[in-house]
Amino acid sequence: MTKLLKLILPALLGVTAIGCEKADDLCCFVERKAGESLEGSWLLYERGYSPGAGYIIEPVPADPAKILTFGSNGELSANLESIKQFKYYRILDDPYAQEQKILALYTDDPGDEPQDISQLQHSYSITRTDNNLKLSFRYCIEGCHMSFRPIALEQ
Repeated sequence: MTKLLKLILPALLGVTAIGCEKADDLCCFVERKAGESLEGSWLLYERGYSPGAGYIIEPVPADPAKILTFGSNGELSANLESIKQFKYYRILDDPYAQEQKILALYTDDPGDEPQDISQLQHSYSITRTDNNLKLSFRYCIEGCHMSFRPIALEQ
């Protein structure tokens, strides 16, 4: 029996250690189901693009962590080069795609006025699957995207 325990115990500890990845201030992945708000912090784990032939999906290393944080008040913070200059966001309906949502990003607070979709300077189509968030570049014919997992940051 003790021989069996010596084999099982390291395996259980290994599974436990893998279950909570740590990178700087990154703690554990949290459940955030499709249909819930985007509020909270998200870790970039994958990006996809087309260089002209085929579609490439690349994993993004967790170290250094690329984090996108949506506040409850429409404020945004990010350490992703392509997004970090934006400080505000709004989630809008896409009039061209039924039930599709658009993530609109702004450098200045857009206020509460309705937004003209045709005037957006920086926006993504939002797809929620299981516990993940996929932001697709709206005018990328090849389907370029960034995929995120919800995370909990240490307090």
